[in-house]
Amino acid sequence: MKLLHLFWRATIPVLIGCLLLHINIAAQDEMEPIFEAVGVIVNLMWLEDENQLAFREDLVEEINAPHFSHLIQWEPEQPASEGVVSLAEVGEVQALIAGDLFAGGLPDDLPVAQVDGAAPFIFVSPNDRYALYPAERPEGWTYIGWPLGLTDLHDGRTVVIQDDMITNDDPQFYWVRWSADGTAFTIEIIRSPMEPKYYISGYAEEIENPEVMSFYQSVTIGDDVLDYPRSFALTADGDQVLVEGGIFGVDNRLAVWVPGEPEAGETIAIAPVGSRFLGGTFIDEDSAILYVGPDGLAHYDRDSGETTILDASINSEVVGRAEFSPDGTRLAFTNPRYPGVSGRYLYVVDVPLPDASE
Repeated sequence: MKLLHLFWRATIPVLIGCLLLHINIAAQDEMEPIFEAVGVIVNLMWLEDENQLAFREDLVEEINAPHFSHLIQWEPEQPASEGVVSLAEVGEVQALIAGDLFAGGLPDDLPVAQVDGAAPFIFVSPNDRYALYPAERPEGWTYIGWPLGLTDLHDGRTVVIQDDMITNDDPQFYWVRWSADGTAFTIEIIRSPMEPKYYISGYAEEIENPEVMSFYQSVTIGDDVLDYPRSFALTADGDQVLVEGGIFGVDNRLAVWVPGEPEAGETIAIAPVGSRFLGGTFIDEDSAILYVGPDGLAHYDRDSGETTILDASINSEVVGRAEFSPDGTRLAFTNPRYPGVSGRYLYVVDVPLPDASE
């Protein structure tokens, strides 16, 4: 009887979530997608401001599937719904992400892995200081994936992080979130058996000795331990990370995790088991947070602790993946293939931010 009780306790929220998904899709149908993919939409990535958004399209689910890169561009002050989508080469999108840095090319001795004759995607910090990439396998490497390379582009110094968990069977599938000052980042290695996750810092002081902290299994927020978290954003100085994680069998949470200082963490929102938080970011000099949760697109004021629902129709039941523009004025999101997983329709909306004078 106890096992049966636990089974229904875990299953009922999922069944309810699927039912709500079908109900909410009808409301989403009233909104026109800005792009319809043949496959699925992955790697949504805003560029320097709210006027350019890059993403990739996987044609099939296999790991080595072909993919296209796309770019959406807006004229200044143009509504989000009127952006123009164009097909772009991965290198072209890469050059835009890194600003003028890539116009002159990367350093010739950058040890970037070559797989089937193609270079993997390279993540560059917002301040154009650091490049992060799957590196060439060093002699004696015995794992199936690739180590992680980190290069200071100002002086050319490089460190290859050889932790045996920082691997993947395809070097395209790394997901990186930087702090604005480039001094810290989180990396999630998707399509890997355990999808390892790391918070890496300390390299700005001494690149040869980066501090590597795994948060694959859990993070501690005060007295609570959140299992299997995902990271959404870092504060400007990289000292705090916005994460989603759950307390098994109790609830799911959006929280601010402070690596190395668990007592300094902050719970932002709590949702029932089976509900999700999908996407979030810090705005207003890290004093507020935008996120998509079960109740809708929301704004959280960290000073007052007050949450404001900005749009209840854009909630985690109808969203597969969500990414906010750096200034928080626009939100790009996909429909879900099933709860919490990105689909083939891309929507971009202007975020109705609260009036600061109110």
